[in-house]
Amino acid sequence: MIPLSKHDLKSIENLDSVSDEEILEHLPQLLEWLKDCNWPVFQPICQRISKLSSGFNTEIQNVLNGSDTIWKCNVVGHLFPSMDLQKVESFKSPLLNLLNKATMQDYEEGLIDYVEIQLSRIAKGT
Repeated sequence: MIPLSKHDLKSIENLDSVSDEEILEHLPQLLEWLKDCNWPVFQPICQRISKLSSGFNTEIQNVLNGSDTIWKCNVVGHLFPSMDLQKVESFKSPLLNLLNKATMQDYEEGLIDYVEIQLSRIAKGT
């Protein structure tokens, strides 16, 4: 279930058949594969994580509180859009924190654009 390389699609081909509980046990390792949206394993992992019903907030907040701007971009710009609005709403406070504590790199990499899109989505309820 955990890829050995960015091209290891074999490891993740059955992610949809794995229980949420098992995905949550490996969530930190799976989230690591969201550091680069160009990796072949990125999209399938992103899609599976977006289907989790609960239990993912702490690990995702750890990414949002971290220093890796690109990783945050990938979570906010790719994972969040594939999540139900109700799930994204649970990240309103961390999104506001990103906006309020934005660095020049956050702006340059597009993180703030992604944050504003998700906050707008929350405000509109869509």
